[in-house]
Amino acid sequence: MDSTLILRNVYQQRNFVAMTHNAVRKVLDMKLSRRIDKDSRIRRLRPIYPKTNDVTTEIQQKCSSSF
Repeated sequence: MDSTLILRNVYQQRNFVAMTHNAVRKVLDMKLSRRIDKDSRIRRLRPIYPKTNDVTTEIQQKCSSSF
């Protein structure tokens, strides 16, 4: 009788640990996905262009070589 009670107690504790672990993982995943969404939104709003200096020098070089 005692052994079954002990086993049941151990299983309940393990289930509790597993439940809290899963809950924590869900929260962390939500936070991570929210952060990724924010990053992608910022990237969408602010596209990365090449530096203007590089472009102007490239255009000048092409113009000078064509003449």
